[in-house]
Amino acid sequence: MRSARRQLESTARGASPERRRQLFALAIAAAIVVLAVFVFTQLIPGKVRSAANPSFVDDIFDNTAVLVAVRLALLAGAAYVIVSVGALIKDRRWLSQLGPFKASDQVVDLNQGAEAAERNIQDALETIEELRRRLRENNDALVDYSV
Repeated sequence: MRSARRQLESTARGASPERRRQLFALAIAAAIVVLAVFVFTQLIPGKVRSAANPSFVDDIFDNTAVLVAVRLALLAGAAYVIVSVGALIKDRRWLSQLGPFKASDQVVDLNQGAEAAERNIQDALETIEELRRRLRENNDALVDYSV
């Protein structure tokens, strides 16, 4: 284990950024597989305890198959919530709408306006640099002409 870790670290140090991303993705994939195996082994209960005076709900959950199905449904619901929150954050829609409350379109579009302003500023800076370059060339030409 120790030598494999050293080999991985030495490979990662001398590797290109693309190779590091691949190693990181491989490590994440391995962690997900280990986590999935652990979760699925924990889905199946070892022994179901029966109540002394069972009620209707106790009778339903006295079956191992029902417990596995409920645990699987809870796991699927948790995975859905995690994936959907991640997608909302990625799309920059996280908490722009919460139930009946909604952020105004002006607030939501504020980021897009800022990005457009940044592009305009960058274009203006490039134009200024171009004009400065042309002015230097003209000044040099005038100096050469007058001499």
